[in-house]
Amino acid sequence: MSNGLISNQMITNEALTLAVSNCSTLNCVGRKFSDDVVRVNGRATGGVINVRMPNDIVINDLSSTGGDLTGIEASNFQERSIPVTLNTVQNAFMQFSEMERRTVIQNFSNRYIDPAVERLLPKVNADVIGALSVSGNNFVRNSDQQTGKTLTPSLNSLGQVRALLSNSLAPKARGYSAIMSEFTHSDITASMGGYFNPASEISAQFRTGKLKNEVMGIDRFVSDQSIITQTTGSYDGKATATGSYGAPSGSPTLDPKISTSNAVNSCEIGVSAINGTINAGDFITIEGVYAINRATGASLGYLQHFSVSQNAASGATSLVVSPAIIGPDAQGKRQPNQTVSAVPASGAAITPMGLAGETTYRNIILHPEAATLVNTYFDLATSGPEGSAPNVQIGNSNYYNLSLTTSSTRDFMKAASLIRMDILYGIAILRPEWIAILASPAG
Repeated sequence: MSNGLISNQMITNEALTLAVSNCSTLNCVGRKFSDDVVRVNGRATGGVINVRMPNDIVINDLSSTGGDLTGIEASNFQERSIPVTLNTVQNAFMQFSEMERRTVIQNFSNRYIDPAVERLLPKVNADVIGALSVSGNNFVRNSDQQTGKTLTPSLNSLGQVRALLSNSLAPKARGYSAIMSEFTHSDITASMGGYFNPASEISAQFRTGKLKNEVMGIDRFVSDQSIITQTTGSYDGKATATGSYGAPSGSPTLDPKISTSNAVNSCEIGVSAINGTINAGDFITIEGVYAINRATGASLGYLQHFSVSQNAASGATSLVVSPAIIGPDAQGKRQPNQTVSAVPASGAAITPMGLAGETTYRNIILHPEAATLVNTYFDLATSGPEGSAPNVQIGNSNYYNLSLTTSSTRDFMKAASLIRMDILYGIAILRPEWIAILASPAG
């Protein structure tokens, strides 16, 4: 009995089912699909989708006023959104005979769709990981007391990460996820071999070589080969702040996969000329600038961790960092979206948080609402400019807020189908304080 023709829509649906079932890294972040795109020249590519940020609610103590709201500013509640540019397209291209499209879908999937999805997903994962790696506002590194070199993260390291995220008011309801390099995941799992409680969990970790869920308050552990390695710059730690700070000047050269409007989470600080380099993704602290309780605005007693968003050459007199520096208001009260206990004072020391020249893995622990993969259907021009494909068949589908477009046409001379799978997306970093970077030895 002959089989019916496998349509583009069938291919798209099958590919998305496989993708959602296997996108362990993408399940660690939010996903938003929208067809409401502000288009550029009629195309979704390069278009913009507005993504609302989680709200930061200021609590008012009305005990002294008997509940009277007089004097409370309506501006204490601020809705914020980030316009995300959909400027990344990942594509898989295939060619096969038209007879192949008359086989059963499972055979076709095994031959063509599975391999395409297995290559396409890691590319998207790598972009998400790259964006997260330069955006976190928390940094943990287990180091040797004598040499200062980075050591394998301990259980205490995982506990410190959980504490930093909890202090940043990252909601516990949806849990925290860890995305780790294969080697780091293996090293931490092996280091737990001497633990005996709970026996069933330790036994399962021994069999699989991977951490099970809910270890030290972290709910999910994922291994990904795209975890980046970071070489810390050569900065000598002797520069000081000038006291100036503000929005990044010009167009910030953030990771191109991140919306340039991520500057809402970044700021530029003035510093004395630095001696040595500071690389994007390095972490620093600023003397006198402490992390805060996000509910009360009170200092937490440890310096705020700042990730550097742009490379800084030796001699640079400014640094672009995240989080944006937002201190208390003129009366010393907490204000909406406040990030630190105080703004940098002139002469405050700028101290690096890593060992100069050391290369480490940048493992990521985060809350899923910290970042969102924003995606929509890719639209292929089917007429007009030379080179565009005539008679293109399209299959669009969105499944669990992940979208895919399959487009195909015929090569009549070869009786073959030419087919492409495309994912169009941008990445929004919504709450960088809900992202922590856990350093581990590389190599």
